[in-house]
Amino acid sequence: MNRPLREAIQREIRVREAKQTANAGEKPLESSPKQELHDKTREAASQGPFQGERASAPQGPGFSEKAHGASGSAKPPPQFPGHPLPTTRSGGREIATAGGRQIKGKREAGRRLTKRDRDLAGFLGITRYLSREQIEKLMFPGRVKSRSSIRLGQLAKAVGGQPAILKELGYATHAGWKNVFGLTGYGYIVAQERLGKELLKVPRHDVSPQFLNHSVLLSEFFLGLVPQDGEHPAKIPTNFRWIPGEYLDLPFSEYTLQDRNQKRRLQPDAVLEIPFLHKRYFAEIETGSATIWDQEKLTSTLAKLNRYSLFLSGYAGNVHHGDSTTFYSRAFPDNWPAEVLFVTLGAHRRVSIQRAYEKWKTVRGGEDIVVRAMTLGEARAELYRKIHGFEPSDGRANAALKQPRALQSAAVPAARSAEERLRPGRVAVRGEQLVAVDAFLRAASQAMEAMRKQLLAAKLAAPPTPNAAPLMRAFQVYADRAREALAAAGLKEAL
Repeated sequence: MNRPLREAIQREIRVREAKQTANAGEKPLESSPKQELHDKTREAASQGPFQGERASAPQGPGFSEKAHGASGSAKPPPQFPGHPLPTTRSGGREIATAGGRQIKGKREAGRRLTKRDRDLAGFLGITRYLSREQIEKLMFPGRVKSRSSIRLGQLAKAVGGQPAILKELGYATHAGWKNVFGLTGYGYIVAQERLGKELLKVPRHDVSPQFLNHSVLLSEFFLGLVPQDGEHPAKIPTNFRWIPGEYLDLPFSEYTLQDRNQKRRLQPDAVLEIPFLHKRYFAEIETGSATIWDQEKLTSTLAKLNRYSLFLSGYAGNVHHGDSTTFYSRAFPDNWPAEVLFVTLGAHRRVSIQRAYEKWKTVRGGEDIVVRAMTLGEARAELYRKIHGFEPSDGRANAALKQPRALQSAAVPAARSAEERLRPGRVAVRGEQLVAVDAFLRAASQAMEAMRKQLLAAKLAAPPTPNAAPLMRAFQVYADRAREALAAAGLKEAL
């Protein structure tokens, strides 16, 4: 080593020893909050010889001080026993120790949400709770359980400054512990972004463990209406709406001797709306834990029937002044036909509820509200058929998850009904409406032709008439198909 370099090293050693003595007990500069916050580099006086020079060797992705665009000031390489100076950036000691720091930085990196993560948040924003088994079937079909477990664990903890999206709850069953997932406050923000609208209500508290089973059963009812093919993650449905009852505010009044106008609030388990059918269902999940006949108990089936009767048929305005609005029409101005649906887990409970309703209806002199009792499987199958137009087991259930390979011209009618449902951009139309439109087009075309002949006979100028022949041929095909479908079902109007 030449003399000038040796003297420079010795001077640097003395300067560093003096600084260490003066700053004994103080916080090191590299951990200073001010430095970390503002991302300032170290002073040049604290750098060793050659440290400020550019490295002669190229730095790999694992050894760069700001690899992959990482922010923050570069920390000096650690000193080693017997070596007073930190090594250069291309030195072997730095390479041997830099890998550990880089791995730790990667573990603290932020989490990137995938489309499946956002869809899962959207489903939880609709249902509020889903069990682990339901999530695996819905979002991880055909995947090993470890895949879903790892991802759910990542979403249930804060990563890289990003808050947790999911929170894990659970309850005890006869078969063991059942894990249930819900959304955190940040998770509801992700759900609102995915759904494209603000949720009606963000719950402040979770339900108690004894009611989680009820919530999971309600979610099972909803999931039975979502198309799933067992191979791809399910898509959030857009052709029907599912609203948990706790998100709604449905007030009504009840006349009692103690309080002549007692204000009450109806809270169904969920409300199912099918816009293209203009139909609304109030769903009640009957697990069998509540009595049916005791009207004094608020959770009994007959007590629920009384509340629904007051809400659906009770007058909210002053009838004597011509205000005949009901509590239902005030809450839902569209005034769609409503139906109360009691969903049971077994056939015996379904029969008991149906008998109770018939007896209750007779006592009240023939109530006009529509009430039905069905098992969970029956309700899901019937509503799925009404919403999608085919059975859940039909191969066409994949239509909502897969796009057809080739699109035919929209001007050519589909060859069969199955092909029509599989083609995107089409909507369901009631059969009798197709027949009526076909008849109207024919009558309008004949009337225009008759008027044209009259104008020509009177030697008057006849404006050109539009050529409706191609449109009429297409509607004739649809109308014939609608007549066949109505005749096969023995109907004059579609359900």
